[in-house]
Amino acid sequence: AIKKRLHSSEKWNYRRFQVFKGLSEDQKTEYREYLAPSPSTATAEAYILNDLCEDLSNTQISNIYSYIRTPKGSSYNYEHYIHSYRKRNQNILEALSEQKSSAALFLDLKNYYASVNRDLLIDAIKRHPVLTAPKNRYSVDFLVDQIDQSPSGIPIATELSHLPGDIYFEPLDRLPKKSLGDRYF
Repeated sequence: AIKKRLHSSEKWNYRRFQVFKGLSEDQKTEYREYLAPSPSTATAEAYILNDLCEDLSNTQISNIYSYIRTPKGSSYNYEHYIHSYRKRNQNILEALSEQKSSAALFLDLKNYYASVNRDLLIDAIKRHPVLTAPKNRYSVDFLVDQIDQSPSGIPIATELSHLPGDIYFEPLDRLPKKSLGDRYF
């Protein structure tokens, strides 16, 4: 039933909710907007990730350590973050040990998901080689619908949130990878 619904132009159901984020510099309460999928929508997301996992694994940059997709048929969609986090830290330590004059620079993009330009993101999704393959075309419509329902940028808290995040950031990830090679983490 889910597969049949995915190939229709049907809307999927999400519920918005807020979670306390912190206090702003002027001590005002800040909240982060989340989307919670309905049970059938969550099932559809899991189906999409499982269906696309093999094709998408070939496009993932080798030295990315978060949201590593699992093989098709796994009982979960992403590897647990702590394993990749430890591996990344070990690889950084080894790289710094090999070149004593090296330094590590850690960057965190504040409000990355919320600040993404929707039009550019939707365009990137509609041009993505894996998603636009005839057998995967249904996933484009699903992702665009999800982004349209998000309060801003990329929706937070859905199983698929990381996929548009990866797609949007992919061109920027490739630049340091090209110049730094295995020293880009």
